[in-house]
Amino acid sequence: MSKIRVLPDSVARKIAAGEVIERPASVVKELIENSLDAGAQRIVVEIAQGGRARIAVTDDGEGIAREDAVVAFQPHATSKIRDDRDLCGISTLGFRGEALPSIAAVADVELWTCQREADVGTHVLLRAGKPVVVEDAGAPAGCRIEVRDLFNGTPARRKFLKAPPTEASHVAQLVGRFALARPEIGFELRQDARAAVTFPPAGRRERIRRVLGAEIEEEMREVELEAPVRVSGFVSHPHVALASPRSILFFINGRLVRDRLLQHALMAAYATLVPRGRYPAAVLLLGVPPEEVDVNVHPMKLEVRFRNGQAVHEAIGRAVRDALRTRAASTEAARVGEGEPVYSPASIAPDRSAAPAARALRLLPAPAVGRSMPLPLEAPGPFSSLRVVGQVFDGYLVCEGEGELWLIDQHAAHERVAFERLRAARQRGRVERQAMLIPQPVEVAAGEAELLTGAADELAACGLEVEPFGDRTLLVRTVPALFPATSIAPLLRALTADLAEVERSHALEARSDALLATIACHSVVRVGQKLGETEMRALLTAMDEIESNSNCPHGRPVARRMTRAELERRFGR
Repeated sequence: MSKIRVLPDSVARKIAAGEVIERPASVVKELIENSLDAGAQRIVVEIAQGGRARIAVTDDGEGIAREDAVVAFQPHATSKIRDDRDLCGISTLGFRGEALPSIAAVADVELWTCQREADVGTHVLLRAGKPVVVEDAGAPAGCRIEVRDLFNGTPARRKFLKAPPTEASHVAQLVGRFALARPEIGFELRQDARAAVTFPPAGRRERIRRVLGAEIEEEMREVELEAPVRVSGFVSHPHVALASPRSILFFINGRLVRDRLLQHALMAAYATLVPRGRYPAAVLLLGVPPEEVDVNVHPMKLEVRFRNGQAVHEAIGRAVRDALRTRAASTEAARVGEGEPVYSPASIAPDRSAAPAARALRLLPAPAVGRSMPLPLEAPGPFSSLRVVGQVFDGYLVCEGEGELWLIDQHAAHERVAFERLRAARQRGRVERQAMLIPQPVEVAAGEAELLTGAADELAACGLEVEPFGDRTLLVRTVPALFPATSIAPLLRALTADLAEVERSHALEARSDALLATIACHSVVRVGQKLGETEMRALLTAMDEIESNSNCPHGRPVARRMTRAELERRFGR
């Protein structure tokens, strides 16, 4: 007897449904996408017992014709595409023709629908994926689909559902994300016959306030870039450092997506602004020509592929960096134009004739007499305007300014200054390097040597010269000045991991910043070094001369402040 046999249609449908319908939120996602494709302006979602007992989605869209109402529940029935050529330019949220039959395969489904100009609507009831009632019915314009007893016929799947409050939270989170993507649409979520969340039409910033919270919304910066890829939305100030990436949301042509390339581009822009393992908040909407993005990657339509991922990555990076920039214009070019020496690590090389703190602060020249000093847009007040009170614990400056008490981490502040100047030097191709007395061989994994040698020119721009030395070995001939030799091998391994993840220029931009951050960290004053008043003032002045001054290159905050009112409140005044 043959061991291989064709599965019954009912079993095959349930297997296919498992790829699309994972939990109640999956049902809600598919139905909301259909409503948006139908031009709905108001969408109401109702759930009972977290969606296990009942899910209903009602919209005021264009509705479904009587002759299409039953066909819509057949596998691969869709109005969005006609042939394989249409797959190359999908502009709708739905298109696969899998959502409704997948839902009907694992639950009882009831449909009420009426087209806007029709005199009568249609009612359809399906059980086990088969229509048992098809009749005329009175119904408002639009569509209402009710799903009952999800996974009731597949108890193995039903037992993996979480408790109703957990499933309800996933639904609420999903509705909020759709509300962020389409702020002009009204959304309402009703849970167990009570109104849980309502999103009337509003601006996107107001939607962010409602979905992500007022504290995050207040810290959001607007993002806007038109070319080569349209990028809009909001990203948070660097001092918003969250424990998880749950508040990072990407939408491609209105579609909520999860994509490693997009995540990498965002985190690369924050690479020297938030601590490792922490995340910003972001709501980013990308407008990409439909023919340039493949959304037919996974049945749940959450994953995408780009024809030109490099352009998308660079657009996100540029848009986010522009939004986070703390100056209206860079002052680095002004310094070079005035004949100031170009900064390199050599300017902080040890000078045995000077005291330790003075040696470390040689990179902090006072501004030239008469030079106008652009002020950082983000700082509550120029650092140089603060009155220095003193230094505590040989590592923190105590300052006063405009009714506020400031504590400044001298190492983090100095590290940021050194990093920004190193980065500017790298961009001009003037990072000083030192030759290894004996070139250092570093063994890498199979395939990694090719990645690194292919990026040799970009690595050299950061002061790191490598060349192949056998099948799996690289020879390191130069490193940036003052870079610790013990960190060379870990650095190369980290570089290859990034290069394997995305295209070369993306990885190197972020990784070279990490390299320069390490150089800066090993080149500046540390906690435990006493500073004189002149050195403290030089550090504060230098902080006003750099573009980004709120965090060290590893993301730690540079300063903490307390208002006089808060100080007096703590003393009961």
